[in-house]
Amino acid sequence: STLSGIEGAKNLNLLHINANSFGGTFPQEITSLKSLAVLYMSDNDFSGGVPSGLKSLTDLVFFACSECNFSGEVPAWLGDLANLEYLGLSGNSLTGVLPDELESLTKLKHLDLSEQITRGGDGITGGVPALDSFTQLSELYLQRNNLTGQIPSNFLANVISDFEPAVTVDLRWNEISGSIPGELAPKAELNLFLSDNKIDTIPDELCSSSLNGGNSEEGKCDFILCGKGTFNAIGRSQSDLSCEICPGEQDETLYYGSTQCGKNIEKFILNALYIDLNGPDWTNSEGWLVHNEICDWYGITCYQDGVQKGKVKSIVLDDNNMHGELS
Repeated sequence: STLSGIEGAKNLNLLHINANSFGGTFPQEITSLKSLAVLYMSDNDFSGGVPSGLKSLTDLVFFACSECNFSGEVPAWLGDLANLEYLGLSGNSLTGVLPDELESLTKLKHLDLSEQITRGGDGITGGVPALDSFTQLSELYLQRNNLTGQIPSNFLANVISDFEPAVTVDLRWNEISGSIPGELAPKAELNLFLSDNKIDTIPDELCSSSLNGGNSEEGKCDFILCGKGTFNAIGRSQSDLSCEICPGEQDETLYYGSTQCGKNIEKFILNALYIDLNGPDWTNSEGWLVHNEICDWYGITCYQDGVQKGKVKSIVLDDNNMHGELS
């Protein structure tokens, strides 16, 4: 890609070139525009990593290149862009652990590194960053990655709380486990999305907090995450959406915050399939209703990694003497 001639616009402050047909090499002419404060380049199709030449644009306040086909690790030099208030790199194929240098972006109000696995990559890995140096952050989007471990107790510890709208944090569809830190209880302004992780504990102090707008029913934590063995479309209750009990046999190993009943509902559906289509007469029914692990059943293939790990990917039962009607 080229923007030949634009390097001469030394006083250019704003450049919007999103949703064009740029592809291949990032236009290096942009790295000469030292006065740029706003660079909006989303929805293009570059190759390679986030170009290191951008680290010289120290006046940048706004940088967005979502769905730009970037790959490689999130670069540590982003932490040198000390004036950034908005950083949006969602929908790329970035990988690796988030660099500690991002903590230097103390003016940041919006950080979006979500959706890094949607193009088939490994996504951002490692633990959830504390980001406790941030004081002005109002939006944090890290959903659809491969973050692991517990949320640290000092997570967003210094975020200013006297503004509207609420601080929004989206950590859905990762591999985050363990307990939600009770230290978040005083943050009434926090709107926290955590569904489809591996959360197994919600401290009592959160269940009596004003997190996510507060509890609508005393003694329940559904406003934070749907309880084990329950689900809804967003993994938590709100005024017009309650958490529903999963059908079929309850599985005590289910986590909080399910948006579907996971293996539990998949096993329920496959059991019904076997019964309705005369499973005992099938040519091959190895494992069906015998093995507890549905991924070991004949004809069933499950995802091997990522946020869908262990869930059914495909059902192949060709030429297997199946007959009957699905209920």
